[in-house]
Amino acid sequence: MCGIVGFSFPDSPDKAKRVLKDCVESLRHRGPDGTGTLVRDRIALGHSRLAIIDLSGGAQPMQSEDGKHAITFNGEIYNYRELRNDLMGKGHTFRTQSDTEVILAAYREWGKACVQRLRGMFAFGIADYDARMLFLARDHLGIKPLLYAQIGNQFAFASEFQALRCLPWLDEALDIDLQGIHEFLRVMYIPAPRSGFKQIQKLLPGHCMEVFVDTPKCEPERYWRLEFSPDLSRSEAEWQEVIEDALRQSVAAHLVSDVPFGAFLSGGLDSTLVVKYMAEILDRPVFTFNIGFNEEPYDERPFAREAAAIIGTEHFEEVVQIDALDLLPKLVRHFGEPFGDSSAVPTWHVSRLAREHVPMVLSGDGGDEFFGGYKSYGTWIRTLNPPHRPVWKALVRPWLTRLDPNRWPPDPEPSLANWLGNVETLEPDFAESLWRPELRGELQSFPDSMRRTFEEPVGEPAITRCRNVDIHHYLPSDILTKVDIAAMMHGLECRTPFTDVRIAELVATIPPELLIRTNCAEGEWHGKQPFRKILSRDFPDRFVNRRKMGFSIPADGWLFGDERKSCHVREMLLSHDSRIARLLDKEAVGRVLNSKRAYATWNLLFLEEWLRQNQF
Repeated sequence: MCGIVGFSFPDSPDKAKRVLKDCVESLRHRGPDGTGTLVRDRIALGHSRLAIIDLSGGAQPMQSEDGKHAITFNGEIYNYRELRNDLMGKGHTFRTQSDTEVILAAYREWGKACVQRLRGMFAFGIADYDARMLFLARDHLGIKPLLYAQIGNQFAFASEFQALRCLPWLDEALDIDLQGIHEFLRVMYIPAPRSGFKQIQKLLPGHCMEVFVDTPKCEPERYWRLEFSPDLSRSEAEWQEVIEDALRQSVAAHLVSDVPFGAFLSGGLDSTLVVKYMAEILDRPVFTFNIGFNEEPYDERPFAREAAAIIGTEHFEEVVQIDALDLLPKLVRHFGEPFGDSSAVPTWHVSRLAREHVPMVLSGDGGDEFFGGYKSYGTWIRTLNPPHRPVWKALVRPWLTRLDPNRWPPDPEPSLANWLGNVETLEPDFAESLWRPELRGELQSFPDSMRRTFEEPVGEPAITRCRNVDIHHYLPSDILTKVDIAAMMHGLECRTPFTDVRIAELVATIPPELLIRTNCAEGEWHGKQPFRKILSRDFPDRFVNRRKMGFSIPADGWLFGDERKSCHVREMLLSHDSRIARLLDKEAVGRVLNSKRAYATWNLLFLEEWLRQNQF
């Protein structure tokens, strides 16, 4: 896990070296174990390293032995040993034991098709000097970030915004992307490929890109697509066995490391299952980390302690007294664009705690999106079904329609607008009313990329469509971004075995009714049924089937807990020198504050601080 940066330059190599040094220094928190730079043939590559695999031989940027290629890489490739053996059979030789050198050899052997063979989390840039080209790629599910920008004949890419801000030609040209900010106000993050800046984009998950240095042209190419095709040939018992085997193998693959590691343990189903498998695979107790709050409704420490005791981990916990407003400037600087998921604050704290003991952890992120865990899925399914109609019929009806469309005519098509109504921070009309009147005409209701993602699983049930949106937008642009930035602020690598390409492709074949159960009488929604069945062998029912908490936080208390905090919030957003007033209507902002909508207020505070830091 590292920080990467690269750019083309038309002028002096000496100037490029000075700028590159500043770029790499801005990423030092991501890679405290070393830095490297390479300036050659109008291409500059930089790297800050967090050493996890091949501690002595994995320094970057790494050049091929013949000097024709060089790479800067962020992430881990979990099947690199198998790929290394394949490549050695094709005549490639290796100087190190690192996964970085394997990617470089894979590119030399298979070209851009190499990405289809990689299993892991990755973002990298490869300089192909003979072709005078940069090749960029981001992993299938967007675990690792990759930003890029092109202005005139100059191109740049990086792990974080602050590295790009070190480039004078780019920093001086940056403008606010109003549509990106509008999407942020609605869903608390900016869905890729947009960012908070017009000139900077995010490479979409599962995409790669070739950029020729002499004539830069940014045309991303999709190399992987998640295809939903439920397999009805297996029984439920057979599916359970297949799922368990795949989950265990994924956790095992994510344990490849040359340094000590542990796991985040919230006490929820996902992290508990990851830790359970870790304990079964390893020959030592797992280090687990958890933070809690004094506010009991938000404190999951008792569940984490119970899980740690049953599994037998070496458990570390901490009660945190959070002043979110004090941490806000630091979060804004590292996220680099408006990002409103306030659980970034406790994620920052649990990452700090873990880094005091280990440089790498596993987490349970991805379990909800792939295995139907969010309560919003249940809420939406119930709105699509009359009270007398069992929810299971909504899940299986698309397949009944295929068998006999006369007997089972299709349901009315669900819409993305319906779905967003369950998950957005602000309703469309309210979000639009926030803007100054002269700016409202420039805004779309929601991104076209999200609409296409919703419509792609043609003929699939509503639950599959909304999961597809979460997998391709909420998961990479919110959840994985939050974990990457908050953990890397402390130089901590976080791996997510449920967010794995093999798990994704397996889940796309599981009939959704096997993932979900509902108690119609009580209106309870229980997703992640395979997880519950596995854990029920060792954990009591009150643990396995309790209400989902998520990483809930006492945001109301952070922002409105006392008069001092409330006054500070109002001063930031409504004072005569607030930057937000240049974009938003003060009366509408006041309505958000008066209604004490904590999450919407946090969005506005993040936006205000971002505008101040960027001097907009």
